[in-house]
Amino acid sequence: LDEERLEEFTSPYEVIEINTDFRKRLRRHNDFPKSNVILLDFMHEGRQSIKYKSGSMVNRPVLRRYGYSLGSGKLHSLDNKINDIDKYVDALIDYISSYELVIINKLRNPKLAIDENGNLYKNENFAEINYLNFYAATFEEALIAKMENVEVIPEFDSPDKLQDGYQLEEDYQSYFKGKMKEILSRTTVI
Repeated sequence: LDEERLEEFTSPYEVIEINTDFRKRLRRHNDFPKSNVILLDFMHEGRQSIKYKSGSMVNRPVLRRYGYSLGSGKLHSLDNKINDIDKYVDALIDYISSYELVIINKLRNPKLAIDENGNLYKNENFAEINYLNFYAATFEEALIAKMENVEVIPEFDSPDKLQDGYQLEEDYQSYFKGKMKEILSRTTVI
């Protein structure tokens, strides 16, 4: 990454995106003995991956915007990703098997964007959004079918009605907190 360009972040969310990608690639799989609940979402899992010797990371547009170079990495095809979904689900199950409760938050990529004047318009990358939402739903279904200790936070709304950044809005935050309280109040793992 170009360190000087990192100072140009347009939002705290972009900082989280980049840190998430690099931590995924470089993380060491550890048990987390202080936690018995894990919260997951698959909103961006359908994105193309970059494979390296030390692991892989998601090929997100935010990386290119801040000067990230593919370097020695190789792009992993989306066809391979969907064909290997059972392998990825099984690997995730192995990784999270120490948790007593898995909560899946069904976040979806929005189909609406907002221009600088606050007007809504359809995102230009409509095909990519459809694929990302399809992949997320497929991953969720496979995980739910293979695990017993899974609770689900349903989709907030249809992707056709969602707009960029909806998960940061007060309506969504209230919805999310309410669903988490419901789930945690009926479980005994905490």
